[in-house]
Amino acid sequence: MKYKKEHFVKLSQIIFNSLVGHKLIKLISTDAEIKKKIESVFLADSAKFDAINKKAKEMTEQYRDKIESGEIDYQKMFSMIKTQLLKQEGLHHSEINYSEDHIKSIALKIHDKLYLDEDVNYTDEEEALSQIQKDINEFVTTRDRLEDVVIKKIATLKKNVVPGTAEWHILFDKYMGEELQKHKL
Repeated sequence: MKYKKEHFVKLSQIIFNSLVGHKLIKLISTDAEIKKKIESVFLADSAKFDAINKKAKEMTEQYRDKIESGEIDYQKMFSMIKTQLLKQEGLHHSEINYSEDHIKSIALKIHDKLYLDEDVNYTDEEEALSQIQKDINEFVTTRDRLEDVVIKKIATLKKNVVPGTAEWHILFDKYMGEELQKHKL
């Protein structure tokens, strides 16, 4: 499932606390400014993929008649268009799901933004970059594991809730919120 702004806010807090706690940065800007800069990297990254999804949906609509007649499968057409758009942008499907390479890329962007915007001085640049990657990876891994727990929880409800429906998404958001809160994420 898609990451929401509140996930990026929490992850930004985790990264900031980790860098400060491990004494990997000396602050030049305020805590709030630094957290906002970290969050902005995640939001900009997410916005790229949101724009591609939106464009893929718009382009898929061009085939509405063939989709409705059954000549073309909506999901297959959407996936093909999205893959092509990602390729045109030099991106990969794995980046949407925070692959190892994507995590490294985001970590480097955060590291560089904080330094180049003169928000921090690093006491150990390599260790700081490594810590940022570690924090992102741990958050993503935990969130993915919790997502699996929530999906199984919905599947075991007495009432059969069809995946992809509004009801399913409402339950997913509710249960995911509970799980994230339990795990202090």
